[in-house]
Amino acid sequence: MKTRLLFMILLFCASISKAQSIETKELEIHPFGKDCIPQRIKKGDYIKTKIYNVNVFKVKGYTIAKGSDITYEIPESVISLLESAKEKETDSVISEGVNKEIYFDDTIDFTTVYKSFMEKYRDLLYYQNLENRLQMHLGDSVFIKNVDLVRENAANDYELIYSGSDASSAKRNVRDRIKELVETYSKLTQLYADLNKDVKSGTFSFSGNLTSKEKEKIKITDGVIKYADAKRFEKEFEYAKKIGEAVEYKSDSIANKAFAGIDLYYRIKEEDFVYTTDAQQVTNDIIAITPELKSADGKVKHTFNSYTLRTNGNIKVDFSTGYLLSFDGNENYSSFTNNDGDKEIKKSKADKITQALGVLMNVYWNHSNMSLPQFGFSFGASVSEDTNIGFYGGLSALFLEKNRLVFTAGLSFVKIDQLNTVNLTHVNESGSYVFTNSADTEIRYDSVYKPAFFVGVTFNIFKSED
Repeated sequence: MKTRLLFMILLFCASISKAQSIETKELEIHPFGKDCIPQRIKKGDYIKTKIYNVNVFKVKGYTIAKGSDITYEIPESVISLLESAKEKETDSVISEGVNKEIYFDDTIDFTTVYKSFMEKYRDLLYYQNLENRLQMHLGDSVFIKNVDLVRENAANDYELIYSGSDASSAKRNVRDRIKELVETYSKLTQLYADLNKDVKSGTFSFSGNLTSKEKEKIKITDGVIKYADAKRFEKEFEYAKKIGEAVEYKSDSIANKAFAGIDLYYRIKEEDFVYTTDAQQVTNDIIAITPELKSADGKVKHTFNSYTLRTNGNIKVDFSTGYLLSFDGNENYSSFTNNDGDKEIKKSKADKITQALGVLMNVYWNHSNMSLPQFGFSFGASVSEDTNIGFYGGLSALFLEKNRLVFTAGLSFVKIDQLNTVNLTHVNESGSYVFTNSADTEIRYDSVYKPAFFVGVTFNIFKSED
């Protein structure tokens, strides 16, 4: 019956533990601040790791950004997709052009159209350079310390170029500007042809003697001289021609480069720069989490120190073995012959305690503070040398995480030797007994279960799993 009762208690505790609600907890890592480690994790709960200030654009989709003041001067080494079939030649044109000062004849419409052409070209440089500017703010580091500054710098860059247009409007502006530049180049071509339609060229032949200042004569026979009028704005037109042809040839690449900058800005604007791992279910008492940040090619860029988390807030059961001491013991009687010649027995020095080695099942409420004892109930049994079984139950205080030390106090039921009085008559005056049948004077004892207060000191008998 007692064994069945213990089994039912164990099942009840297990059902309580499983009935607890499963939650998802978060371990927050702040590289530039104080980490937030969850203190109450139950077995079966899920845990996510949230790493803040992560450069989500460099590490698994997250990047770190460093702010810098925006200065929109076109650098000599600006990366551009305005390339013609001759890549080197086009690069030199792009890096050369916008800062050049050109003197115009204000009476010619060519100058006005050329200025408009160069403004549209400058806009395309800004469009295509936005992504590079934003990447500069993000930087190459794994972490971003000042996320707000990155967003602010990115917003300033975007505002300067697109004046707050939304993504679809900004992309439409890019397409329109490419189309306008091509149309302006076509108009510029026509103006250039009109300006130089009257340019004359030709040759003439001559023969004779040429005399130098020193009066030396050189005879020339069948000499030929070629002549041509200088074309107006030839240098400017050749420069515009390389740009115009490059834009026509690479229009899709230019648009895609600009679109990438627009998309990157909106990613930065909406990004929280927090990397969250998939949830992992905690099924052990202790879980060690070691977060890593990896680049797109799988290389580990940063490894954090391990975070050791302990489960708590649940019913836990373990076993311990050790010394059990019950404050009751066997009765001892000795016999003697009284003055009447009768055989009489009297209680001699009795055992006041019963010692045993036993096993306890400890049921307790688990908490994460290992510096404090955990309290619970313990139930168990002991087996003596003569195979008598004792039963124990009481309150326990459990110390130490590994090699569990348990102090228990409660009620025990152990078998003790108690005097059998079937053949005895109690003598009231002396508290002794005389044998009813004088022919049978053997002192007999009965082994009976008696309740008694007990204390126990036990240790965990099972090796803990790390």
